[in-house]
Amino acid sequence: MLTSAFICPHAPVMIPSIGEKGGLQGMSQTINSVLSSCIEIAATEPDTVVIMSQRAYILPDSISVQVPSEEEFFGSMAEFGEEDCVLASSNNDLATRILNTAHNENLKVMGQDNNALDYGMLIPLYYLQRACERKFKVVALAMSLESKQKHFEFGKLLSQVFQECKENIVFIAASELSHTVTKDAPQGYEPDAKNFDAHAVKYLKGDMVENFLLMDSFDEDEFFCHGLRPISTLLGALTDTAIRLKDISYEAPYGVGYLTALYK
Repeated sequence: MLTSAFICPHAPVMIPSIGEKGGLQGMSQTINSVLSSCIEIAATEPDTVVIMSQRAYILPDSISVQVPSEEEFFGSMAEFGEEDCVLASSNNDLATRILNTAHNENLKVMGQDNNALDYGMLIPLYYLQRACERKFKVVALAMSLESKQKHFEFGKLLSQVFQECKENIVFIAASELSHTVTKDAPQGYEPDAKNFDAHAVKYLKGDMVENFLLMDSFDEDEFFCHGLRPISTLLGALTDTAIRLKDISYEAPYGVGYLTALYK
């Protein structure tokens, strides 16, 4: 069953060997929130972490479920010049159940024989592995470019699958909000980006799911905010559970909206 859910950003500077060269101190609020959330998640003794990333290889019209034939995942920060990596076993049984259920419900979900964890997945897993005393397995998902409503419906399917599982499951949305919040932002500056992010946080705080799902997709492109689909999946996965928002944090020190939220 689903025991908790987590929205986690994935700035490369969150990895200590990268951040200590500059940047880690600037997002201390986010780091503290991630650390405390991972400690709380570890207390639930997760057997499997199901994670959806906005950075994974995207099929435009189909959500992807990675089912590596070797049943092992690997993620590396080598593209950022660092050695830090994550190794994890794949829960292929659960991944296959998700695929079969999606096909039975005529949802566009595809399986991929892919053992790579993109850095959006790697960073939350890096922190969670260090918080957990025992190893957990992973199911890796990639969002599509379909609507937030479609991802919410997929999340509801996940909720159905999770309720049928005896193991403890955590769902992680590896997401960030706007990348245009300040004048030094990586994708340029859009004056309305801060307000866009504020609405996203407001809707999550108030459990205003419909409002969140209706946030305009054009603005997502304008603000380089593509992390709402994994979050929409998370909201769907909470359907018919008693899990509710416990803590939420937001800051944008480098022009990127870093949202952290723990659901228990």
